[in-house]
Amino acid sequence: MITLEKLGIDQMEAIVAFDKLCFPTDCWKESDWKELLEDERAIYYAFVENGEIVGDVFIYNWKGEEDYVKIMNLAIHPGYRKQGLAHRLLNHVTEEMKKDEMRRFCGETRA
Repeated sequence: MITLEKLGIDQMEAIVAFDKLCFPTDCWKESDWKELLEDERAIYYAFVENGEIVGDVFIYNWKGEEDYVKIMNLAIHPGYRKQGLAHRLLNHVTEEMKKDEMRRFCGETRA
């Protein structure tokens, strides 16, 4: 069964491994993940099945400064794609940020 969880710095090893799986030639450095996961404005949601990450969305809440939510990472495990998981993650983020009165979203993209 797939569950939606909010993960943090204590799951960094699994987060970094998942990033490398999904973006083998363009993954983030561990030091970047560490810095961001320690930032209270950064929020990492993941779909987890049997203790393994199968999808994630990583956002940065700029409320009070830039007043938008930055979508910094969105990934689905290759074996779980085409099931609507990315759509569900983005819907969850949208609903959570609306509770914080955030309505503007920007995406960070890769080549």
